[in-house]
Amino acid sequence: MTRQYVWRRAALAALMTIGAAVTTASAQEAGAAPDERARVITPTRSAPRLARPAIEKSAAPIDWQAVRDLIRETRERDQAFQRQAQTSTTAARPPAPRPDGLRALSPRQLGRVDLREVAQTRVPLLAPVTSETTPTLRVAARENAFTALADLPGGASVEILGTRMRVVGGGADAVKMRQAQRRRFQARLAGLDAPYVISRHEEGVDLSFSKFGAAYLVTIYCPKPDDDERCSKNDYVLSLVQNLSILNESEGDGQ
Repeated sequence: MTRQYVWRRAALAALMTIGAAVTTASAQEAGAAPDERARVITPTRSAPRLARPAIEKSAAPIDWQAVRDLIRETRERDQAFQRQAQTSTTAARPPAPRPDGLRALSPRQLGRVDLREVAQTRVPLLAPVTSETTPTLRVAARENAFTALADLPGGASVEILGTRMRVVGGGADAVKMRQAQRRRFQARLAGLDAPYVISRHEEGVDLSFSKFGAAYLVTIYCPKPDDDERCSKNDYVLSLVQNLSILNESEGDGQ
């Protein structure tokens, strides 16, 4: 009798012993004979799920004065930039990029943007308005949130989500911890003077920031994120966010 044969017999006997014990226990619980072939196995009842605690949310106040101040500062930088460009005598020098900042734009200048949608929201409606995005830019909005979406060449797209809804909860320690975490972010958007975070996912790249009392998420979607520099690098998404336009500047009048 070979060692392999002995090992297989021992393993088979162990399996038969375990199977018999399981069969006997199931049959006894059902009140039937141990050798009964037809058995009904009733799963144990799981503990009831605890109800999720309700998350309280509130609409954060918007600092419309800060919106107007930033628009004015950008306008002043643009005027200084134009004066400098007009006085420049070096024709061979390539044109410098315009200053970063926030610019007010009437939605009437954007053919696919519905004025009624813009009027819905009480959030500073920031949108990426460039030569690439203007032809396809559209907006969907509600009182406390909005979405601005535009197609990009090569099957890519850009989306901006904005909201002033915030989660209310946590004690003073939790609030201090969140504030400390935000302060650790050293990188800031020069055009908006706001800290930001960039993250990547299987569809593209996200850039999130907070400004004026609202939270914003800018996403670039690419068909092949790893091969498209608009998603694999930070330059493109930063260039869009550094030069956003606000479509509802007059919303804050009188506030």
